[in-house]
Amino acid sequence: MTNEQSMAEMPSQKTADKVLRVSVLVGIFLLPFIVLIVANHEFFPFITGKNFTFRIIVEIITALWMILALRDRSVLPKTSKLFWAFAAFVAFIFISDWLSPNVFKSFWSNFERMEGWVTLVHLFALFVVLSSVMTRKLWQWLFRVSVFVSIIAAAYGALQLIGKLPINQSGVRLDATFGNATYLAVYMLFHVFFGLLLITWEKRGSLWRWLYGLAIVADAFILYHTATRGATLGLIGGLFLTALLVGLFDKKESRLRKISLGVIIALAVLVAGFFAVRNAPFVVNSPVLQRFSSISFTDKTAESRFMIWDMAWQGFKESPKTVLVGWGQESFNYVFNKYYQPAMYSQEQWFDRAHNIIFDWLIAGGLLGLLAYLSLFVFAFYYLWRKGDNFSFLEKSLITGLFAGYFVQNLTVFDNITSYLMFIFVLAWIQSIAGRTPEGLAAKMTAVDPGTANRVLAPLVAVIFVFIIYYVNVPALLASSELITALSPNSGGPAQNLADFKKALSYHSLGDSEIREQLVQVTTQAISDPNVDPSVKNQFVALTRSEMDKQLSRTPQDARYWLFAGSFLASVGDYDNAIADLTKAHELSSNKQTILFSLVSAYLGKKDFTNAVSAAKQAFDLDQSFDEARKVYAIALLYGKQGSEAAKVLAPLPPEQVLSDQRFLQAFIAGGYFQEALQSINLMIQQDPNNPNNYLSRAAVEHQLGQTAAAISDLQKIEQLSPNAKAQVESIIQQLRSGK
Repeated sequence: MTNEQSMAEMPSQKTADKVLRVSVLVGIFLLPFIVLIVANHEFFPFITGKNFTFRIIVEIITALWMILALRDRSVLPKTSKLFWAFAAFVAFIFISDWLSPNVFKSFWSNFERMEGWVTLVHLFALFVVLSSVMTRKLWQWLFRVSVFVSIIAAAYGALQLIGKLPINQSGVRLDATFGNATYLAVYMLFHVFFGLLLITWEKRGSLWRWLYGLAIVADAFILYHTATRGATLGLIGGLFLTALLVGLFDKKESRLRKISLGVIIALAVLVAGFFAVRNAPFVVNSPVLQRFSSISFTDKTAESRFMIWDMAWQGFKESPKTVLVGWGQESFNYVFNKYYQPAMYSQEQWFDRAHNIIFDWLIAGGLLGLLAYLSLFVFAFYYLWRKGDNFSFLEKSLITGLFAGYFVQNLTVFDNITSYLMFIFVLAWIQSIAGRTPEGLAAKMTAVDPGTANRVLAPLVAVIFVFIIYYVNVPALLASSELITALSPNSGGPAQNLADFKKALSYHSLGDSEIREQLVQVTTQAISDPNVDPSVKNQFVALTRSEMDKQLSRTPQDARYWLFAGSFLASVGDYDNAIADLTKAHELSSNKQTILFSLVSAYLGKKDFTNAVSAAKQAFDLDQSFDEARKVYAIALLYGKQGSEAAKVLAPLPPEQVLSDQRFLQAFIAGGYFQEALQSINLMIQQDPNNPNNYLSRAAVEHQLGQTAAAISDLQKIEQLSPNAKAQVESIIQQLRSGK
């Protein structure tokens, strides 16, 4: 190449580099807006839309950054102890996921969570790109944009508060575009501190300061109305720690020390004052304040958390392998099922998180994974607080307070893509200022022939990332959208829904398990619907059998899917195979009453009353304070014609609670306890006197008792309530009168 050619190409190369750099920055500045995405055409619309957009943007900007780095050494990755800690974290979790009982889910996650190792490596890629291309000025603008987006989210929450928009979780806890009050709360927690950080970067009297101040107030207001106790305590604790650090150790800014002292006093008065009036009527009558006033170690939520954490501890120390590398991401359900405590009967039956950041990473990655995760905080603090002028004292204090608040709220909940994104922003901000590009890497990259970089390496990167973008996102996106179609009414009827399920499953995506769960439920509804064509019902059953076999082959140690499969088989009358599957579920989660309930139901369907009673007694004995287990046990006893024993079991329950339960009416009739059945149906008629089915049931019972006149009277009552049934009722009356 001649000098003239080289000089001619320099302007075009600079233009290309500028386009690449601007494109990377555009992608970065789009990321804060993903929190506003609600993809109603996708399954789990508050999760999937945000996560797929995040992944695609990160993949694109990573590819563009890599091409730019081949051409411009100024954007080469910076390394530091924080960088290597993050890299080690990703590596350790990779090993844990590879050894997981469900490797596929550990790497890919599912629609409901969309985490797994795939998300973790995307977060690391974003960390590298951000810390390589962002300058202090760009960081200031990125935080500004993020705070601006938080104001939009706050406005959405305010509209929910005044009733102009629905609260997605129902109740009074605002959730904006997050679909979860806790997710919104931690997002607002970050932005209160981002607003404070931005204030420190502006000159006194600047209009920006006033705008940030308004944003802080708005975000804190919405955080309060999420009624999320962990995030609220985290915010108070984080602000208190920030003020304490400034008040005690900032020797240069006497004005800030005085302000900090005021903040400390105000927070102390606020907390003490609230506890002083926690039983006042205005607190008790406020849905939000009442949640805060109920904070204790003995309320239901706290008790369930302690039980879950104990299960996590049991799972962690199960073996040397679980201690060292854990169970892999998305594997807490295995621990939860295996070490399930019967006292959890009134709580969610399928926890997939420990709801504690320590236990979650202990389970996901063992000691290595947890220590690697904690090292992110350790090295972030190291670079914040080491000697030098990289960060002002106020910046150090604010980020320390933010991390403290974030960590405190994560002791009772878990992360999601929006909180992860904010966390990465802060880590990358620290890394971009404190990290350094290794001289050896710079020398190697400089030595790469420009022609090779432009004509070989850059196209290779582009091709690889096109494949990654498609493979990581497109099949799952299409499957998610198709699942919504499969669950929706359509002009083609159930046959079209069946075709849509087949199409959703054809993508072989990360959502296969959830698609199969939905298929089971739709099939169960279809086979009980008299309006569905029998051939379509058979096709639904055949597809569901086939797909559940595939699921059980993929997750043979997951009690959840054995329960789904067994319950489905019982619903189609295949009791022997249902019992086999449900027995396997019980083996994998021996203390979970709901599995035993399904086993009881299958035994009753098979008319194996001896085993039904045995399974029901086992469920009852696990925790006799569980009224549902008591009822199921009594019902099994009645079917087994052990009425006196059933009466003893039911003695602690109010008679009305038993007699008004349709299941007991059926059990009384099946067991031949017609007087008790008559008492039951009389109570039901008293509660619902205009229901013709109740009179039909009573007529059947009265017929069994030989009370023909009473039975005919009830049948005539049905004629009055439902004239359309007159012909059918008259036929029955004639049969009764003729002695049939």
